[in-house]
Amino acid sequence: MTPAGNRRFNPMSLDAINFLLADVRGSLGPYLNVFLVTQQHWSQSQVGWVTTIGGLLSLAVQTPIGAAIDETRAKRGAIVLALAVLGIGAAIIYAWPSFWPVFAVLAGIAVHSIPAGAIDLDRKHDAAVPAAGPAGYGILVGRTADTWGRKPLFLAGFAILPIRAVLYTLSDNSFWLVGVQVLDGVGAGIFGALTPLVIADIMRGTGRYNLAQSAIATMVGV
Repeated sequence: MTPAGNRRFNPMSLDAINFLLADVRGSLGPYLNVFLVTQQHWSQSQVGWVTTIGGLLSLAVQTPIGAAIDETRAKRGAIVLALAVLGIGAAIIYAWPSFWPVFAVLAGIAVHSIPAGAIDLDRKHDAAVPAAGPAGYGILVGRTADTWGRKPLFLAGFAILPIRAVLYTLSDNSFWLVGVQVLDGVGAGIFGALTPLVIADIMRGTGRYNLAQSAIATMVGV
């Protein structure tokens, strides 16, 4: 039963935002590196400094931000704020690509990184998730996780990684490499869909879902 405060929540909107924002912030890094080195003639050491410091700052603040999101009721506002920082930051990097503005932007993006679980409004304090039954996710892995079980799907995701690594060594053809890279999306899709479900199983009823998810993301980042 949907809580009174969430009567307007539509699960399809959650699926849409997850699909449209999949790895947007993470994908900014490679494009940023190419832009700064080839178009702005930065040295690779300068690019390395700003991206490394931004990454370390993100690792440092991710778990506390997860805890804060568990406590706040303004979850939609947190998403909007994070996306606004990301968009404004990208515009600043393009218009003012010198060292300190880029550094400040990456620091801001790192601080405003929102764990993926934060956009699941129905899971705040685990109030809207029943103790048993399907998780209700609309993507393929989410649908099969309850019938096939978490472990087989996780094993499939892990198996893709060494297969992908071996396939990379077989050819340097561009089409081959792009095809192999598609496997990365499959593995990331499996992990991205299953990790929140497993965390929800473990943290059910604790009100610390986002704290746990951001702590795990911090460990993965390390």
